[in-house]
Amino acid sequence: MKNLILTQMKQFILFLFISILFVGYTFSSTKDNSTIANKDFIFNKLTYNTTNANSATTNDTIITNSISTYSICAGDSLTVYFSYSVKLNFPLTKKFFIQLSDASGNFAALTLLDSLLSDTSGNQNKKIGIPSTTSAGNGYRIRVVFNNPNIVLIDSTTNLTVNTLPLSAGTISGLATVCQGQNSITYSVPTIANATSYVWTLPTGATGTSTTASITVNYGTSAVSGNITVKGTNSCGDGGISTKAITVNPL
Repeated sequence: MKNLILTQMKQFILFLFISILFVGYTFSSTKDNSTIANKDFIFNKLTYNTTNANSATTNDTIITNSISTYSICAGDSLTVYFSYSVKLNFPLTKKFFIQLSDASGNFAALTLLDSLLSDTSGNQNKKIGIPSTTSAGNGYRIRVVFNNPNIVLIDSTTNLTVNTLPLSAGTISGLATVCQGQNSITYSVPTIANATSYVWTLPTGATGTSTTASITVNYGTSAVSGNITVKGTNSCGDGGISTKAITVNPL
């Protein structure tokens, strides 16, 4: 009977010892997993893992501070200045993208202008070109976005006006054959899109001035045959020229 009690006591002590080891292992394992989970969270914040991106970037902003000009010709360049919070240390392998809206300020049909790698300065600027194919308009906006996570910056609060070259001049209407000494002959051209002024040239000996779509010409007694030309112009440059051949008959 005594031996049986000793045996049972030994079994109980062994069971108790094993239980303590098991509980200790479980606690240790749980602690280690917690540490690993925290490291994963930090890692995810730094790499903008999708799982944690929403909560991690709630207070992060990117603001398009200003642009170097608010009126530009299509094909020319301007500088975009922007700032961003750096508490998440935007990854150096990720990029900011500079985007142009349509002429109504809508980014649904945006144009990608350029991109640049992130740094931790919190402020960057980039000289970017406005495509030469951009249509004229005064409601364009510029914004910057970050690609991982997808953070959209507040777009520039002032509209950007994009000007384009005048279109080519159309056909010049008016007499093609005149006589020396003939006066007050009117020539005109259809309105040239995007032109703020018109530039006319006349044959030698003919006189007349105009900055509009029509001109009145006087042919002097020494006028000779030649060409009348016209083109539209604006702050961005000149459009295509239209030419009309003029025959001047002598007296």
